[in-house]
Amino acid sequence: MAISIGSAIGSGFNLIGKRPLSVVSWGFFLYLAILVLFGIGVAIVGLPVLGRLAALGGQTPDPAQVQQMMLGFLLAIWPALLLVTIGGLFVGAMVQGAVIRSILAPEQRGFASLRFGRAEGALVLLALLYIPISIVVFLVSGIVIGGAVALGHAIHGVAGGLLVFLVCVAYGVGLMWVALRFSLAAPMTFAAGGVRFFGSWTLTSGEGWRLFGLAWLLVLVWFAVTIAYSIVSGIVNALFTGAAMASLMASAGGASNDPSALMAHWPILLLASIPSFLMGAAFNGVIQAISQGPWADVYRQLKGSPDLAATFT
Repeated sequence: MAISIGSAIGSGFNLIGKRPLSVVSWGFFLYLAILVLFGIGVAIVGLPVLGRLAALGGQTPDPAQVQQMMLGFLLAIWPALLLVTIGGLFVGAMVQGAVIRSILAPEQRGFASLRFGRAEGALVLLALLYIPISIVVFLVSGIVIGGAVALGHAIHGVAGGLLVFLVCVAYGVGLMWVALRFSLAAPMTFAAGGVRFFGSWTLTSGEGWRLFGLAWLLVLVWFAVTIAYSIVSGIVNALFTGAAMASLMASAGGASNDPSALMAHWPILLLASIPSFLMGAAFNGVIQAISQGPWADVYRQLKGSPDLAATFT
């Protein structure tokens, strides 16, 4: 059974039309979770350093003391980065799982289909598996492209440059084709509740070039949606920021060159940034729907509803 590219592309927009609150909730959840993780990271790393700086009492610090503080900062930053990274994996898995669940099991709504269970845990493990795979791909790519450049340099002239170009294009297309054969690993992992990576290769047999076309259409859709969002958000941001700055300058008596006078009215600036924050969060949810949804829909098409119904019972 050949997949329908139109159905896959439309799956994300169907989610936006049928479950707009869920889509927006995904974006807000990502935003707020990242802010919380970032705040925790800053608290772990920044507060001890700020405490030591405050303890100096405005005195000129000793270079050895500064060096010791910087060493402590570097030692403290690794646990914070690890916390943010691991937390980000879990948050991303929850949102990815919510999108996949909305397509494979739309009756399981809950709170925007967001939850953390076995399926989401498997998605975290899959994301961790991508790390060594990415390292191997990077090394192989370096060897292939480096070898092509060396061969082209040995040939010289137009022929050498053309050879490098053709090898890079062929390698890029081939690498993308292979990657797309594994593109259903996430929905398969979610449905099985365990990591499924190589199974995607079997499931997508004979569909490689259709997936290739789907991927490029998604890139075009992403660009179109991003450009539209940039235009609208730019206009909204200009209106609210312009109004806020005009109000601040009037309150500060026109002292536009005095940052302290403007920052004294920071609540107005904060209020002016709220529309941009809301639009950014909503846009993030839309991107999740149109980028994650198609692959779940392709999996649904290839597997069929009977298997999926059995999976989620």
